[in-house]
Amino acid sequence: MEAVKLEGILRTDKSRQALREAREKGLIACVMYGGEKETHFFVSAKSVKPLVYTPDFKKAEIALDGKTHLAIVQDLQFSPVEDKLVHIDFLELIGDKKVTVDLPVKFVGVSKGVRAGGKLLPRLRKLTVKSAPNALRATLDINVEELELGKHIRVRDVAFEGMEIITAKNNPIVSAFVPRQLKQEEAAAKPAAGAAPAAAAPAAAAAKPAAKK
Repeated sequence: MEAVKLEGILRTDKSRQALREAREKGLIACVMYGGEKETHFFVSAKSVKPLVYTPDFKKAEIALDGKTHLAIVQDLQFSPVEDKLVHIDFLELIGDKKVTVDLPVKFVGVSKGVRAGGKLLPRLRKLTVKSAPNALRATLDINVEELELGKHIRVRDVAFEGMEIITAKNNPIVSAFVPRQLKQEEAAAKPAAGAAPAAAAPAAAAAKPAAKK
């Protein structure tokens, strides 16, 4: 899994003025917890773009005060006025200590339902899992090849090595649904199939006078 390298600058002055000056220089305030102590620091706004503005899950390698810390993004705060990123919470990854994260789902293969004329309908974009750091991955790949028309793959149907899925087991992750056109064709075919007995009735009625002669 890809790790984005960041250069951190320890934040010693926590006054509002110092924070304002740092932001004017293109820096973002951060906090990292989960380890021995909580650490406050700055990173450049430009350097975190590959970590924040992506659908993929990535780790961060933060060089800080002569040490490198492996962490994941736990929370993002944006300015309500400018919609600009202003603060990042990092959770440090320590040994085998498990963490709870949301990992993106990726669908692999072409389902039987799609081959039959249906469409794939994603229901969940992410799953919440509890995992050791070494088991974390960029995406949770789910094979949909056996998914038939009108069926679902639910959370209870999937498993990933080294992970416990926290998301409710009955939730559908993806479905193969019947598009409107196919539904209309099936609906139109049903009356046509039932029309044969009705068509035969007039012929039977016409035959009765002939029998009386």
